[in-house]
Amino acid sequence: MRRLIVLAVLLAGCSSGSGEYAAPRTSATTPATTPASVPGNALQIAGFSYQPNPLTVKPGATITVKNADSADHTVTADTGGAFDLTVSQGEPATFTAPSRAGTFAFHCSIHPSMHGTLVVAP
Repeated sequence: MRRLIVLAVLLAGCSSGSGEYAAPRTSATTPATTPASVPGNALQIAGFSYQPNPLTVKPGATITVKNADSADHTVTADTGGAFDLTVSQGEPATFTAPSRAGTFAFHCSIHPSMHGTLVVAP
């Protein structure tokens, strides 16, 4: 009997009394893992991921990397040594895209679960 009373009190506290469903409230703030707007030749690191992914640029383009995470990361080509850049937390860094067209997979050598793709196209 005591459990039924407690359950009834808990359920009454959850009811709006109108019988209508109330949608959950959403926050007006943007989560920290949502990247800021990234211009054309820029790569954002946020939430331990690269955005946009893939990133498409012209051959030889200068790419700005912005690290919004609270940890350092790298942008390291998976093969061929086309690029290898360390990006400190909160600091932007730049590198030059390969001068030949192609698709270049990359990763963070500090956080091996992070992967991205750079597409170089004329």
